[in-house]
Amino acid sequence: PQNAANLQGKTIIASYGFLLPHKGMPELIEAFALLAKRDDSLHLLLVNAEYPVPASAELAETCRQRLQAADLAGRVTMITDYLPDEESLSWLGIADAIVFPYQHTQESSSAAVRWGLSTGRPIFCTPLAIFEDVAEAVTFLPGTDSQSIADGLRKNLDAGPQAQQGDWIRNHGWSAVSARLRNLLIALSAESIKTLV
Repeated sequence: PQNAANLQGKTIIASYGFLLPHKGMPELIEAFALLAKRDDSLHLLLVNAEYPVPASAELAETCRQRLQAADLAGRVTMITDYLPDEESLSWLGIADAIVFPYQHTQESSSAAVRWGLSTGRPIFCTPLAIFEDVAEAVTFLPGTDSQSIADGLRKNLDAGPQAQQGDWIRNHGWSAVSARLRNLLIALSAESIKTLV
């Protein structure tokens, strides 16, 4: 992506999805601040588009103000524009890890985490029910607070993607899903022919 040259040689921790209060951006920023105290090579990349509601704009401003503090100045890239999918994936592709630090939510699943998984990068999630359907492919952080997020990242950041992440992607990719759907339709068609005879 353009403007990524200054991130060369950095260990990039990214996040992705709409900038909404339950997505945990303030907690991730504070977790990053804890990690950054010990490691000058870390950079936080927030690819979090503002959603057209006042709460999102307010959160964006709160995050921007925190990022201006001396301990984070120049160590965080925050992109709040809604980007085309290809551009979002391009940014996420330079990350060493992608974090979904959601706080408590009633949502049943996350589309954003699937985009993260498609990059093949290690994925870290807070331990919430919203991520149960991708549990085999992600690493769960020990909690939702900043310290737990920092501790989980510190412990696992160098491990790389889990082997089961690749398996999950292969089993849930378009090729595998379309093959299963085709086989299901063939089986249903054969069953309906038998009942007609």
